Formats: sequence, structure tokens, C-alpha cells
Amino acid sequence: MSEFNEKDNVNETTEVELNEEYVNMNGFQKAIGIITSPKKTLLAISVKPSYLIPILLILIIPAAHFFLAWSGYEQMIIESLETTMATSGIEITDEFLSMQMNISKWSMILVASVGAIAGVAISSLYYFVAAKIAKSDVGYSRLFSARLHVTLIGLLSYIILTILVLSGSPAQSYTSLVMVLPQSMQTTFIGGLITPIEFFGIWGLIVMYYGMRIVAKVSKKAALISVIVALLISMLFTGASLGISSMMTGMMG
Repeated sequence: MSEFNEKDNVNETTEVELNEEYVNMNGFQKAIGIITSPKKTLLAISVKPSYLIPILLILIIPAAHFFLAWSGYEQMIIESLETTMATSGIEITDEFLSMQMNISKWSMILVASVGAIAGVAISSLYYFVAAKIAKSDVGYSRLFSARLHVTLIGLLSYIILTILVLSGSPAQSYTSLVMVLPQSMQTTFIGGLITPIEFFGIWGLIVMYYGMRIVAKVSKKAALISVIVALLISMLFTGASLGISSMMTGMMG
């Protein structure tokens, strides 16, 4: 991240600096560059947005994770079903269990992959509105491209988790602050509230801060406020979702 200190004001970048090096960066170079050289990549996106490669990676990597590491989730789902069915007095048959496993697997894949694309579209709209409030003339398409590429940072967590699960570790969010809570609290409102405080998520927010500076060309203050508000919204949404889910589970019990 030290490369961002090269210029105090990224908006001072001249047209000469935005040369063919940035225009000619292909999709694969941008996908790798958002991790290894984010400033250069964001400058390239500001000149020529790209979409295909990050969309494919966002669709493929989570799906591959759940197929390869499914054993890490399967036992947790079975235990949850057994607990729920036991309180309801319903017997679990092999056919029922098999059906529920298939539904759970494909639901998790769809939410992680297709849901992520939808999330990028919505968050891009949020940053677009924030940029317009800050008097930026940036178009939605460039911020959508920036958000797609920043989302690739979060995919690193899937890769790490896949390796850990295949090595015999349980499927847990090792990089999130939620891990400091007892397991019984991780699926409650409090757990959901701190789940977004996660290593790759914070890394992504830092890069998105510079995305707002470089792509949207807003002030430091506007960029900082936009990412802080985005984090708070994410925390409240996740907390409310898990809180409602926990409450519904308690009522069923």
C-alpha cells in the first residue's frame, strides 16, 4: 500500500502519466494488479474500465470453493438440521437429508456468486451517489468496474479457506473479528455486527478509498466518509440479518 504515498494528491496526475501503459492493461493484468499494484490498476480503470474477467472470477471462485470444501460445511448443516428436526419431532430420512444437502449447496453457491455480483451493482450505485454528492462527474460504469476489481480482494479469503478446509480445519471465518466471540454468539446480532470487520474486507475498503480518489476524483474527506458509511451499513445489515435469523430459530425451538 506504500505506492499510494507517492503523491499526496492523486488528482494531480497528468494526461502524460495516463499513457498507453494504462490503456493497454488487459483484464487479467487488472485482476492481478488490484492486489499487487492497486494505484496503477485504478488509474487504468479510470481510463478504460473492464468487467468480464472480474465477473468470471467472482462467479467461479466461490463456486469452486463450495464444491472443493463442501465437507467442511456438510457436517455443520447436518447437525443444524438434526437439532431443528429434533425440536419439531420430525424424523430425518436419507432422502430428506440428501435433498436438503443439495438445496444448501446450490443456495450457498448462488448467494456467494450471483449474490456477490448483485451486491457489487448495489454498492457501486451507493458510491456513485456518494461521488455525485461530492460533485464528481464520474460515470456509474467506471465505479462499477472499480468495485468489481476491489471485490476480487475478498476472493482471497475463499482461496485460503479452501486450503484450510482441505487440510482438515472447520469452515470458519478465520480472518473476521467475529472469531473472538464464543461460537454461540457468532450467529447473533452482535456476531453479525462485527462480521464485516474482516482482514480482506478492510483491505478492500482501503483500496476503495483510493478508488474514490482516483476514479471518482473526490476529496480525501469525501472518499473517507464514503467508505466509513459503507462499512457501517454492512455491519448493520449483517447484524440485523443474523439477529432476525437467530430470533426465528429461537421461536421455532
